[in-house]
Amino acid sequence: MITHPEKVLFPDDGITKGELAAYYEAVAPFMLPHLSARPITMERFPSGIAAKGFMQKDVVKGFPEWLERIEVPKHGGTTHYPLVRDVRSLLWLANQNCITPHVWTSRAPDLMRPDLCVFDLDPSIDDPEVLRSATLLVRDVLAELGLRSWLKTSGSKGFHIVVPVDASATYEQVWHFAHGVSILLAKRDPEHLTLEFIKADRGDRILIDTGRNGHGATFAAAYAVRARRGAPVSAPCAWWELENDRVGPQSFRLRSMAERLARVGDVWADLHAHEQPLGAPLERVESMLTDADWQEARAASTRSAAGSGIAAPPDLKVQARELYKEGKYREAADAYQRAAKHNTADAAAFAGLGGSLLSTGDIRNAIAAYQKAVRLEPEVSGFQAALGRAYLKKGDRARARAAYSKALELDPNNQAARSGMASAKAR
Repeated sequence: MITHPEKVLFPDDGITKGELAAYYEAVAPFMLPHLSARPITMERFPSGIAAKGFMQKDVVKGFPEWLERIEVPKHGGTTHYPLVRDVRSLLWLANQNCITPHVWTSRAPDLMRPDLCVFDLDPSIDDPEVLRSATLLVRDVLAELGLRSWLKTSGSKGFHIVVPVDASATYEQVWHFAHGVSILLAKRDPEHLTLEFIKADRGDRILIDTGRNGHGATFAAAYAVRARRGAPVSAPCAWWELENDRVGPQSFRLRSMAERLARVGDVWADLHAHEQPLGAPLERVESMLTDADWQEARAASTRSAAGSGIAAPPDLKVQARELYKEGKYREAADAYQRAAKHNTADAAAFAGLGGSLLSTGDIRNAIAAYQKAVRLEPEVSGFQAALGRAYLKKGDRARARAAYSKALELDPNNQAARSGMASAKAR
């Protein structure tokens, strides 16, 4: 049962919670095969998209007994991700005001073996022709490597290109392959494509984001609604539609998907019938790139692999912690930033980045990093307290008190939050 179905989630469009739930119920036959057994992070908007939302992956209270969850180890504990295999579970997400479910690239029970490789094209400017050409180039380079790819709109600014893989490779190998392909792409079209993570360094170029391929990283599920005006949908589409300029990043909407699905069905219906091994394509990518290519890409993307890039990425957080202990705060921040980009769902990496930046005196960016950590794991008292400390450093006592209050609500014994709250209240 959907509670408060009259609640307006998209104020400019008048789309209610009830309409969102009805959409997910209608698309369930097409969406569930792509969601099934994948850990889900919920992007929730309890007050609608006009207010700030948050990300939730740990479901530890307030859930029905029948909801399937999977326990995933993390540093210092575990996370209980929801799994969705049926309509009832999908509607439960909608009832939590979850507008967008984000999914892993692997499935339970073998979460260490991804069955998808994802390329996320993130444009800096709105240039549909350049984006179209870049997206087709990704498809063509993958085809040169012997791989068939599938396409979906992001529902935001770009496209997602997805390669189904046979789950024989590890996360590190899939990420390494995707990173190598992105280097090839940037070499093919350096005027329009880049690996630069920092927006100011991209210019007008399109970022080839391969960070969706890290362990625990997510991307918007097929047929997921995005929290943007018009309720765009991240929808599978055909390559011929892009070739003929029939589709853009936000072409499909919540209110138009029923007609499209009735007309074309699930364009991704056969995706997992074509799972492909990455062994030979990976060897070919490595043969096409030099050590200098990998090293240049490492500098550009701030997300590196060790040495030539052939080995898996090192444990950057361990390196970052050691640098921090040595008082090398800027170097620690760089390492944490690489770790966060390698796994965009790693709240601890963003928290470490925030702490390092705060120690350098970069309060504004420290707050942004802590905010990201809090959005990823809003129920971690330590992250809330750290955000409060950053606000206090900025002199924003009101926000500091709010963050410390949340930290103490989550853990009344958090001494750092108690001390911080006392300082925030002092005049």
